[in-house]
Amino acid sequence: MTFDEFITKRLDKKADFDGKYDGQCVDLFRFYVQEVVDFPQPMGVGGAANFWSNYETDPNLNKYYDKIPNTPTGVPLKGDIPIWNTKAGGGYGHVSIFIEGDTKKFVSFDQNWPTLSKCTKTEHTYTNVLGWFRPKASVVTPTTEVMDYKAALEQSEATVKAFTEFRKQLADKLKSEDQTTAIMGSVERFLVLEDQLRSMTSKYEEAARGLEEEKKANEGLMYSASKLQEQIKALQGVEKDLKKANEELELLRQHKILDRFRTWEIIVELFDRIRRKR
Repeated sequence: MTFDEFITKRLDKKADFDGKYDGQCVDLFRFYVQEVVDFPQPMGVGGAANFWSNYETDPNLNKYYDKIPNTPTGVPLKGDIPIWNTKAGGGYGHVSIFIEGDTKKFVSFDQNWPTLSKCTKTEHTYTNVLGWFRPKASVVTPTTEVMDYKAALEQSEATVKAFTEFRKQLADKLKSEDQTTAIMGSVERFLVLEDQLRSMTSKYEEAARGLEEEKKANEGLMYSASKLQEQIKALQGVEKDLKKANEELELLRQHKILDRFRTWEIIVELFDRIRRKR
């Protein structure tokens, strides 16, 4: 509960923590400790002023609160707990919860001020105020980080609770804790296998990408090989034509049909034919 919610809940009502002496200032303080601060209760006192004198010997005060003496320049923070000396409250002192103020006066949430009044917002001066206790953890405005942590913790607790309930229901159906344990072990192994499958799938996809890249590279090589084969065939044709030309020339020489000039003219013509084929 926040301090503001506490005020809304208790305002204009009597708060009797121990069921004795009607509503006293100490009763309101103890409800504040229980519902807002959420710290262990300080030990019992004869009057509110005793909280101040007991600070050093009461672990539930010195462990959870800072003791800040009243000074002319000091101003409590919202949620601090002012303590009055025995000159106030009919010799018992007084205790309240600070709301707002400055160095001259302040407003706090009180009970039994004046005597036997309900819980009210009351204006005070610092006369007879010994000082104030400050809770060592914020009780007014939790930080976002604390709220996020609290929400995460609550979610974790809910998850654990749901899992525990699931195990209980499973055990009730199976009527055997051994079977429940075995099934939960199988579930855990399934989760491990699922992780392994994800890993293998990832590796397969990576290998498939590598094969695709290799295929594209091979297609380029195949195209180059095809062009080379075409060039080889063309060269083989030229070689064949040259061989045929030599055979014709040899035939001409053997039969002495053409003179030298004519032979040279035939050679030029043959080479022109070869160039055109290339």
